[in-house]
Amino acid sequence: MREEYAAWKASKFRYRGKTKSRMTWELALEAARDLAAKEGDLPTVEWCRVNKRHDLTNFIFNTGRTWEELRAAIGLPPSVKFYGSRSGLRWRSRPEACLSNFLYARGIDHRRGERYPDDYAKRSGKAYGRFDLHFTSKAGKQIDVEIWGNLPDSMSANRYHKTRALKEAWHAGRESFLGIDYPDCLSDDKLTRILEPYIGIIQPFRFERPHDPFIETNHWTDADELLESCRAFARQMPDGIFPGDEWLRKRGRYANRGGEQYSTLATRVTEWMGGTRNVRKLLGQEAASTIAWTEETVIAAWRDFEAKHGVTPSQVKGAERRGEMDPKVVKEAQKIYEVARRLRVLDRARNGKSARHVKWTPDAIRAEWKAFFGEVGRTPTQCMSPSQRQSLPRSVTDRATNLYGAARRLGMLAQLRAVKT
Repeated sequence: MREEYAAWKASKFRYRGKTKSRMTWELALEAARDLAAKEGDLPTVEWCRVNKRHDLTNFIFNTGRTWEELRAAIGLPPSVKFYGSRSGLRWRSRPEACLSNFLYARGIDHRRGERYPDDYAKRSGKAYGRFDLHFTSKAGKQIDVEIWGNLPDSMSANRYHKTRALKEAWHAGRESFLGIDYPDCLSDDKLTRILEPYIGIIQPFRFERPHDPFIETNHWTDADELLESCRAFARQMPDGIFPGDEWLRKRGRYANRGGEQYSTLATRVTEWMGGTRNVRKLLGQEAASTIAWTEETVIAAWRDFEAKHGVTPSQVKGAERRGEMDPKVVKEAQKIYEVARRLRVLDRARNGKSARHVKWTPDAIRAEWKAFFGEVGRTPTQCMSPSQRQSLPRSVTDRATNLYGAARRLGMLAQLRAVKT
């Protein structure tokens, strides 16, 4: 019974108070067969998303499989794959859609490629050739684009390189022809350099979706789907937060965590979305830091916060109730405090005592200020600069910080600075 319960628990999860089955490859095949039988063919990924079948599409994507693998597994022939772009056009390859998005974001007119003139077929012996894309240059001329796929000889029996050589020979000397290697279409920086002679340097300005300004324009098509997959993936996490790169790849402190490894998802997030931190920002989870906190780093963050604001993170909690602190500062303090509490270093961060229990009075501050100057030869204010904090012992700078913060909260800094110690 214990083994049966463990197997049942591993196959189930709770979502919004309901127990549901975790998707497996076998369940995915069963769901795909049912869809194909009902719709006459396996619908597209976009159709499944619109019709609330995210469970199937997210599983296929997160496990590194493809929609074509799913079709093949249930005995369906390969589908014709097209890639949409923001211009509304469909393309035969991802690099073409990437280039289209780049041009569209910068207001450059472009369209799908047409056939080569008949002269190409006569001179090359090929039945025909086809451009990938045409765009209008800043001089008003049409530029014909061929995106080189560079298929290896093992895949094309050397046909691809022969065909490319024929095309390049036919285009020799044509200023209106532009050949681009497909990896260059996957980078805004590379496309900017390549297209500068034709369109100049134009910053993207046609933003249609909230996440557009934060993602390279060439990845807009991929990012639209990937962001929704990340949103669904985050819902599966206990805290609802999209996990970091180490968690996805099962590395570092997560090397021994249970569950699957999501290296493909981590790679796509890095390549198409600019990393985990950017994904969290786009999902409205930017407050969830991706920093790998340690005891040393959180104590250092505590000290830096105290030096910058004159109060400790724990003291900010009281100030928050009185509405005395900036909301951003409060948010930062809460993050540092919670990490210090979780790592059980609050006492160390507070110099071995609970700073919130220290009760400063004006007389006590004056006496301690004078005593500090007599022992150190400097006032607490003179110990606050970065250079002094690096040269003085930590115990001295911590004491100066606490005293400076207390004087600041009671509005005594100007008074103490005016008195000759």
